[in-house]
Amino acid sequence: MAMATRLCTTELRRSVLPCLLLPAVLLAVLLTVLLTVAPGPAAGQDEPWRYRGIFKLSTLASRATQGDYGYVHQGDDTRMATEQLFRLQLKAAPAEWLRAELDYLNIMQNNDGQPAAAGAAGAALFRRTPGSRWLERPADDPDDPLAPPSQQQVWWRHEIDRAWLRLGFAGWEAVAGRQPISFGAGRIWQPTDLFAAFSPLDLDREYKPGVDAMLVRAYPGAFSELTAVWVASPRAPGPDGERVNDSAALHFKALLGGNTELSLLGASVREVGVAGGSLETTWLAAGWLLEGARFSYEDSSGETRAESVYVAGVNFGLSSGVVLVAELYRNTMGADNEDELLQVALSPPYQEGRLPQLSSTVLGLGGNGELGGLWRWSYSLFASALPDSEGSRHSSLLHQGALFYSLSDEGEAVFSLMHGTGRGMEDLGLFAVPRSEFGHLPTSFFLSVKFVL
Repeated sequence: MAMATRLCTTELRRSVLPCLLLPAVLLAVLLTVLLTVAPGPAAGQDEPWRYRGIFKLSTLASRATQGDYGYVHQGDDTRMATEQLFRLQLKAAPAEWLRAELDYLNIMQNNDGQPAAAGAAGAALFRRTPGSRWLERPADDPDDPLAPPSQQQVWWRHEIDRAWLRLGFAGWEAVAGRQPISFGAGRIWQPTDLFAAFSPLDLDREYKPGVDAMLVRAYPGAFSELTAVWVASPRAPGPDGERVNDSAALHFKALLGGNTELSLLGASVREVGVAGGSLETTWLAAGWLLEGARFSYEDSSGETRAESVYVAGVNFGLSSGVVLVAELYRNTMGADNEDELLQVALSPPYQEGRLPQLSSTVLGLGGNGELGGLWRWSYSLFASALPDSEGSRHSSLLHQGALFYSLSDEGEAVFSLMHGTGRGMEDLGLFAVPRSEFGHLPTSFFLSVKFVL
């Protein structure tokens, strides 16, 4: 493995793909041999061991205009990020009451100024220890705030993304280890999804990152469940030199009648108190949703603040298989005018991922369906409107369209295009200030190909 690392460092400029595949293939071959010689299941029993490897190649390319993120000058306006990922999944089910899973990730990233996905960044806030990096080549001077975004960054890292053990008996279950934890009911936004939630703008949301947690779930009734979780914080202290307390949450969900579901949530997430819930029902052949959360925390001056996030939505399922969704997002921590956008962008709620949008109000529309054969499609439209310092309101739109092609039972190719409109960033010399929710986002094309072994 050390020899492979030195080889990849020397040949990095020639090809990043062999750097990723070499140690991943060696590990896959070793595990294949070990699992092949292991005894098989007895007749009539489920397979106690399963494993598979997933190769995923992704590219995100963007072309910026003046005022967009990533624009330096004419001729230096194209950005690209590539990622080569290998995920090795091991699943065990030696008994009906015992389950386990281990997901190992090996990732090579070349980044030329593209922002990271919110879900992947947020998971680090709920893990005791970070992943290990074999290779790290940041920008020439990462401490220089004036460094242009076109400087290339290269990372090669590996980590355990999931490693959990589940015990399940009649009426309850317990799961310990690194695991994805998801609450929330919204199709686009989920205010009560508190641990490493994805942003609606993240293009790749296939696997939610795992967090270090202990989960206990009980089923007090035939149509109800009660979940208690404890989630770890990093062992290393934060920028202020102090460690953040661990998180805990209590979540209750029950079916009321035949078509209404209620959920209630109480939590302390990184020293922020949270109370919320959701209500889903069916009426007039449509699904209706109301979900919200209230956050209580101390600001930098020591004063206690309370802010709210809520979503109201409706979705329709057509006879052709097409699903249409509309949601209205409202966040009292967000900006109500253009002058507040920079303050929100620098705030801890936005930096930590609790605040997925800069604006206080955003409308989301979307749809997805089958194209026939092996093709599927999806489309999303996000809209925001903010007044400037003189009171004139300016709109901002973001279009996201995607095509999915099935390569095999579990292999898939994804083609996605994103285009934002609105007022771009204002260059103040030392830094640039956003003037709309989506106007600074460059036109981007995303391509990924996944193979399952």
